[in-house]
Amino acid sequence: MTVDWFWVAVYPAIVVAVLDPLIMIGQCIYHRQENNNRRISEGARITVLNKTVDNVTIEFTSIKSERERRERKGEREELEREELEREELEREELEREELEREEWKEERRWLIEELKKRGRQVSVLEAERKEKGKGLREEKNAIWWLSVFRRTRPEERAPA
Repeated sequence: MTVDWFWVAVYPAIVVAVLDPLIMIGQCIYHRQENNNRRISEGARITVLNKTVDNVTIEFTSIKSERERRERKGEREELEREELEREELEREELEREELEREEWKEERRWLIEELKKRGRQVSVLEAERKEKGKGLREEKNAIWWLSVFRRTRPEERAPA
């Protein structure tokens, strides 16, 4: 019975009591080396050429940190490249909208000419457009139908 209690209660306590400080010491040594390799902390006293300097931070650039810096620089270049592409797309979209506006103006001029040919007053069209704002939608519909009509005019059709 006493052997069982030893293995269940006493032995794990001994293992923890012995190994825990060893693990803590190992971690302290590891972290101290890691910090020393990385940088000397702020407030360190350094003596350079017999002159004492206080509150200086010295960072050591290792190969790893140099590689990380280059990777960040690459990411920055990639972000700049994406931004230039986005600006180019916005510029193309603005040009496309400008072309659509020009086409719209041309279609509107054509519609006014067609309405004049048919004898309808242009001022009536303007009055309808201003009336309750729904005249613009009707004007767009009229332009669409007239553009369909223009595309299907007898002189533009292929000979049968």
